[in-house]
Amino acid sequence: MLSIIKTCRAFEWPIEVLGVIADKKCEATVNAEKMGVRNKVVNKEDYKPVEFQYRLSESIKEVNPDLIVLAGFMAILKEQFFHDLFHIMVNIHPSLLPKFPGLNTHKRALESKETVHGASVHSVRGPIDSGPIICQGKLNIRSNDNPESLGIRVLKIEHMIFPMAVGAVLSGKVRLVDDKWTISNHLNDSWYKADFKESYDFSDCGFSS
Repeated sequence: MLSIIKTCRAFEWPIEVLGVIADKKCEATVNAEKMGVRNKVVNKEDYKPVEFQYRLSESIKEVNPDLIVLAGFMAILKEQFFHDLFHIMVNIHPSLLPKFPGLNTHKRALESKETVHGASVHSVRGPIDSGPIICQGKLNIRSNDNPESLGIRVLKIEHMIFPMAVGAVLSGKVRLVDDKWTISNHLNDSWYKADFKESYDFSDCGFSS
């Protein structure tokens, strides 16, 4: 979350972070407060699971966003409450999807003798971690890597590709066509700057061409 806000501000993108919603008081809400971003806690401990999902969806709709970004939000969102929001929702996952959806991805990658690992930004759809992939960042697994060291290195990739993916989607640089993300030849706005491409090149990140 912090990387996304800082990147938007550093590049002076015309993106307004409308709010940060968390399911408990946490570092994200504290940082949002410090950065002058509206924040709200919908505490899952205060509600039964169904009511929590309802209240969460209503809190998001109150903000009326163009894009919903799941930045470390681990709850599985239910179709009955979020079906009309999934089309503007993106998530990041610490593996090269479709490999290793779910938890313990770094441990599973090492146990499977993978040589390459990374992170994926994707749309939120149906089964967990199964939505169309927007982009991926990759690294080579080292012989002395363990789940902890691999996780630290993958997290650095996440902090880079997630803000860039947000900018790519909101600028129109990438579009979801026939359930696949593709690079667009035409941008909606003129704010796609050179610093964007220099910081991260999306031309080889898993897009369909």
